[in-house]
Amino acid sequence: MKKARPEVSNATEATQASDPTQATDPTQATDDRSVAQGEPVVDLPVNPHPVLRYTTMRLAIFAVALGLLWLVRVRGLLLVALAVLISGLASYVLLQRERDAVSTRVAAAASRRKTSSAAKVAREDDIAEELARADADRPDVPDLPDLPAGPRS
Repeated sequence: MKKARPEVSNATEATQASDPTQATDPTQATDDRSVAQGEPVVDLPVNPHPVLRYTTMRLAIFAVALGLLWLVRVRGLLLVALAVLISGLASYVLLQRERDAVSTRVAAAASRRKTSSAAKVAREDDIAEELARADADRPDVPDLPDLPAGPRS
């Protein structure tokens, strides 16, 4: 037996269609804050904290290597040195995807900073041009006569 699908009124459909935050397609949704400031909307990676994930996984691989070497009865400074070497090689092979996510996140942040910096420089240049135009439009004021330096003794 099929369940009947509830009917949606046209008013609800119209409201959902006109509201970009209710859009089901992520390319149609907009970030009003970014649009209002004139900045482009930047899509962040799916994983919000790739640096934390990568660091945690590196530490876990180090702990596993340390534990395995300790079980093999390696002790002292050699234990730590071998654990660092083994975990470094293992993480290079095993954590490629996480490294890519970290580099994507860092590159996106650098791009946002660069765009923001360029926008600030452009605004400063516009203000400087406006001030220069305002100064050029001012009528010339005659120079004041030189005043004596002070009382002479």
